[in-house]
Amino acid sequence: MAIEYLEHINIHSENIDGLVDWYEDVLGMKNGERPNFGRGGAWLYVGEKPVLHLVERGKMDTSGEPRIEHYAMRCNGLGKTIEALRESKSRYWANYIPETDIVQVHTYDPDGNHIELAFAGDERSKDINLGAYNGD
Repeated sequence: MAIEYLEHINIHSENIDGLVDWYEDVLGMKNGERPNFGRGGAWLYVGEKPVLHLVERGKMDTSGEPRIEHYAMRCNGLGKTIEALRESKSRYWANYIPETDIVQVHTYDPDGNHIELAFAGDERSKDINLGAYNGD
Protein backbone atom coordinates (compact mmCIF):
# COMPACT_ATOMS: atom_id res chain seq x y z
CA MET A 1 0.00 0.00 0.00
CA ALA A 2 1.13 3.55 -0.74
CA ILE A 3 -0.71 6.66 0.39
CA GLU A 4 -1.31 8.95 -2.57
CA TYR A 5 -2.83 12.07 -0.92
CA LEU A 6 -5.11 13.23 1.86
CA GLU A 7 -8.65 12.31 0.74
CA HIS A 8 -10.70 14.41 3.16
CA ILE A 9 -11.10 15.55 6.74
CA ASN A 10 -14.32 14.83 8.65
CA ILE A 11 -15.33 17.21 11.44
CA HIS A 12 -18.41 16.86 13.66
CA SER A 13 -19.96 20.14 14.77
CA GLU A 14 -23.07 21.77 16.15
CA ASN A 15 -22.13 24.90 14.14
CA ILE A 16 -22.29 23.76 10.49
CA ASP A 17 -23.44 27.12 9.08
CA GLY A 18 -20.74 29.05 10.93
CA LEU A 19 -18.04 26.65 9.76
CA VAL A 20 -19.27 26.75 6.14
CA ASP A 21 -19.22 30.56 6.19
CA TRP A 22 -15.70 30.69 7.67
CA TYR A 23 -14.18 28.09 5.33
CA GLU A 24 -15.76 29.82 2.31
CA ASP A 25 -15.03 33.42 3.32
CA VAL A 26 -11.58 32.97 4.84
CA LEU A 27 -10.07 29.94 3.08
CA GLY A 28 -11.95 30.15 -0.23
CA MET A 29 -13.49 26.67 -0.15
CA LYS A 30 -16.85 26.15 -1.85
CA ASN A 31 -19.89 24.44 -0.33
CA GLY A 32 -20.97 21.77 -2.80
CA GLU A 33 -22.89 18.61 -3.53
CA ARG A 34 -23.17 16.08 -0.71
CA PRO A 35 -24.96 12.71 -0.54
CA ASN A 36 -27.95 12.38 1.78
CA PHE A 37 -26.59 10.60 4.84
CA GLY A 38 -29.74 11.14 6.91
CA ARG A 39 -28.24 13.93 9.02
CA GLY A 40 -27.23 17.50 8.33
CA GLY A 41 -23.83 18.53 7.16
CA ALA A 42 -21.86 20.00 4.30
CA TRP A 43 -19.03 19.10 1.96
CA LEU A 44 -16.55 21.85 1.22
CA TYR A 45 -14.60 21.65 -2.01
CA VAL A 46 -11.19 22.73 -3.23
CA GLY A 47 -11.54 22.66 -7.00
CA GLU A 48 -13.44 19.47 -7.83
CA LYS A 49 -12.49 17.63 -4.62
CA PRO A 50 -14.63 17.55 -1.46
CA VAL A 51 -11.80 17.82 1.05
CA LEU A 52 -13.70 18.83 4.19
CA HIS A 53 -16.75 16.88 5.34
CA LEU A 54 -18.77 18.58 8.07
CA VAL A 55 -21.28 16.44 9.97
CA GLU A 56 -24.03 17.89 12.15
CA ARG A 57 -23.86 16.72 15.72
CA GLY A 58 -25.57 17.87 18.90
CA LYS A 59 -23.82 19.34 21.91
CA MET A 60 -20.45 17.63 22.23
CA ASP A 61 -18.38 16.82 25.31
CA THR A 62 -15.41 19.15 25.12
CA SER A 63 -13.75 18.08 28.36
CA GLY A 64 -11.20 15.78 26.72
CA GLU A 65 -8.21 16.53 24.55
CA PRO A 66 -8.87 16.86 20.82
CA ARG A 67 -8.48 13.66 18.81
CA ILE A 68 -6.68 15.55 16.04
CA GLU A 69 -4.21 18.24 17.12
CA HIS A 70 -4.18 19.86 13.67
CA TYR A 71 -4.40 19.17 9.98
CA ALA A 72 -2.38 20.83 7.23
CA MET A 73 -3.16 21.87 3.68
CA ARG A 74 -0.68 22.98 1.02
CA CYS A 75 -1.80 26.40 -0.26
CA ASN A 76 -0.81 29.34 -2.42
CA GLY A 77 -1.65 33.03 -2.06
CA LEU A 78 0.01 33.81 1.27
CA GLY A 79 -0.69 37.55 1.17
CA LYS A 80 -4.39 37.12 0.41
CA THR A 81 -4.68 34.47 3.11
CA ILE A 82 -3.16 36.73 5.77
CA GLU A 83 -5.49 39.52 4.62
CA ALA A 84 -8.57 37.25 4.83
CA LEU A 85 -7.59 36.03 8.31
CA ARG A 86 -7.19 39.61 9.53
CA GLU A 87 -10.46 40.76 7.92
CA SER A 88 -12.32 37.92 9.66
CA LYS A 89 -10.50 38.70 12.94
CA SER A 90 -9.18 35.12 13.02
CA ARG A 91 -6.12 34.78 15.19
CA TYR A 92 -3.05 33.22 13.61
CA TRP A 93 0.68 32.86 13.93
CA ALA A 94 3.01 32.42 10.99
CA ASN A 95 6.63 31.50 10.60
CA TYR A 96 9.14 30.50 7.94
CA ILE A 97 10.87 27.11 8.22
CA PRO A 98 14.12 27.45 6.24
CA GLU A 99 14.95 23.72 6.39
CA THR A 100 11.82 22.91 4.38
CA ASP A 101 11.42 26.28 2.61
CA ILE A 102 7.82 26.46 3.82
CA VAL A 103 5.85 29.27 5.42
CA GLN A 104 3.47 27.86 8.03
CA VAL A 105 0.35 29.80 8.97
CA HIS A 106 -1.49 28.35 11.96
CA THR A 107 -5.09 29.38 12.69
CA TYR A 108 -8.34 28.07 14.16
CA ASP A 109 -11.77 27.68 12.61
CA PRO A 110 -14.86 28.88 14.55
CA ASP A 111 -15.11 25.50 16.35
CA GLY A 112 -11.50 25.73 17.54
CA ASN A 113 -9.98 23.21 15.12
CA HIS A 114 -6.28 23.93 14.60
CA ILE A 115 -5.35 24.31 10.92
CA GLU A 116 -1.91 24.67 9.37
CA LEU A 117 -1.76 26.35 5.97
CA ALA A 118 1.57 25.61 4.26
CA PHE A 119 2.96 27.92 1.55
CA ALA A 120 6.08 27.75 -0.62
CA GLY A 121 8.88 29.79 0.90
CA ASP A 122 9.15 32.00 -2.17
CA GLU A 123 5.79 33.57 -1.24
CA ARG A 124 7.49 35.42 1.63
CA SER A 125 7.66 39.18 1.34
CA LYS A 126 8.68 42.05 3.58
CA ASP A 127 5.09 43.30 3.20
CA ILE A 128 3.63 40.17 4.83
CA ASN A 129 3.66 39.98 8.63
CA LEU A 130 4.79 36.48 9.62
CA GLY A 131 4.35 37.12 13.32
CA ALA A 132 1.27 36.55 15.40
CA TYR A 133 -2.14 38.22 15.18
CA ASN A 134 -4.59 37.82 18.07
CA GLY A 135 -7.73 38.87 16.22
CA ASP A 136 -7.94 42.44 17.51
